[in-house]
Amino acid sequence: MRAPAIIPAAGVGHRMKSSVRKQFLTLLDRPLLDYSIEAVDSCKMIEKVILVVCEDDLAFCRDRYLKKRRLSTPVEILPGGKDRQESVYLGLRHLQSLDEAPQWIVIHDGARPLVTNKIIKEVLKAAYKSMAAIAAVPVSDTMKIVKEDKLWTDKTLDREKVWAAQTPQAFSFPLLLEAHKQAEKNGFKGTDDASLLERLGHSVCIVEGEDENIKITRPVDLKLAELILSSRKGAL
Repeated sequence: MRAPAIIPAAGVGHRMKSSVRKQFLTLLDRPLLDYSIEAVDSCKMIEKVILVVCEDDLAFCRDRYLKKRRLSTPVEILPGGKDRQESVYLGLRHLQSLDEAPQWIVIHDGARPLVTNKIIKEVLKAAYKSMAAIAAVPVSDTMKIVKEDKLWTDKTLDREKVWAAQTPQAFSFPLLLEAHKQAEKNGFKGTDDASLLERLGHSVCIVEGEDENIKITRPVDLKLAELILSSRKGAL
């Protein structure tokens, strides 16, 4: 019950309003990407890490994660695409080209540094039973659909049926690869990998995630992550 993990980390992160790509912003004196890689590396169910980064960051990442840092899991570093979806697809195609392609695959965002070993294991175990599984949390806010001008509300969603998707996400490797092939063929862009399967009519199992497993998108998220990490260290 082991699988490789793809970590897409080639994004620019415009909403952070920083000249530094968000995955390399400092989080308690270290690049926040360190935390995502180390969380995946610590999971014994992960057999290999495929890190997909911007071509400009290849030298830095190879020096940091292949030469200087000692990780227990083998790491390969690839140049990414023009967006997250293309970067994941490049990682999948790389794994497909190997002598023995994997049966299962885990996808985890490089900008989610607070993921726990527990959630990675639970999502992967759920995928073994269902072919596709994601971490997600129920929303607490009232959710609105807005009109095209984004100035007026259209309707209110039933909050009991709305969950916020997270990563990690785990899938049958052939199934996810085919979903990406179809998406590329049809020019479809999804907001996560699960949406590519849903588009083809495949249901995706939900594993309740953790509220602390936030994605670093805006400056306030970085401050919140610092508080969470500090509290975890204080609990040791």
